[in-house]
Amino acid sequence: GSAALQGLVFMRENPLRILGLSAVLLLPCFWHAHIEAGDLGSDLYNAWLSRLVEQGQAPGLWLVHQWNNTLFDRALLWLGPWLGWNAAEKIAVSAAVLIFFWGVFALVSVAGRRPFWMLVPVIAMLAYGWTFSMGLFNFYISLGMSFFALALLWRGNRWDVLLAAALLPLMWMAHPLGPAWLIPAAAYML
Repeated sequence: GSAALQGLVFMRENPLRILGLSAVLLLPCFWHAHIEAGDLGSDLYNAWLSRLVEQGQAPGLWLVHQWNNTLFDRALLWLGPWLGWNAAEKIAVSAAVLIFFWGVFALVSVAGRRPFWMLVPVIAMLAYGWTFSMGLFNFYISLGMSFFALALLWRGNRWDVLLAAALLPLMWMAHPLGPAWLIPAAAYML
């Protein structure tokens, strides 16, 4: 059967558990006025400065466009002017935490052929581990998406392979290391 379809059934059967766990998981993102995570401050500053450059309010500066290592920064740049920079920080970091956590959970559950609820504390610790602390959110998101893709490929069908392949551009935009290790792993699995 389709791994994606099994994931949808899992979400339909466990909505309160998923929402409750996600809310508890995100508490550390909201209990301080600002999230302290290494490179996050420079990501916010760069998004703010990029906005000024786009508006012509930073004479002498220009933007250089990149194809990768930018997904998180683009989220900040898009959210910041609309919701404020503090809200943009909270929302973008929260999304990154959820992508990473649920990506790992999906992969270990597919590998074990059942939801591994007992591993939730360990996965939560990993979610707030070194990569989070260093503020390497593009890499963090890319890893989370690659875990989802591996979960799709583990026992999936051809549609799951296509869905995993559809994640590749977003993974690449987040950070090239996500797809760099996913492709050999997928080749081995397929």
